[in-house]
Amino acid sequence: ASGPRTAGKESEQPVSNTKHLKRTVRLVGEELEVSETFALYLTTRLANPRFKPWVFADLTVVDFNMTFAGLSEHMLRALVRLHEPEVD
Repeated sequence: ASGPRTAGKESEQPVSNTKHLKRTVRLVGEELEVSETFALYLTTRLANPRFKPWVFADLTVVDFNMTFAGLSEHMLRALVRLHEPEVD
């Protein structure tokens, strides 16, 4: 019984057909169709925002939170790599 699931004996069409799925985004209660290249970036000033589990399942969450010490170390490594590539 491999292959796509069917809705019933009377219908041989698959329940989900990825060829005809539309990419949609729901904003302010309205569902909008978007292109394959659509990207939405959201930012927050919250130090530790809390998201529901489905957010992590459906979206890519990137935490750019960095301490001053971490930023200093990163910049120092980038500077050394630029001026002294053999040290890296």
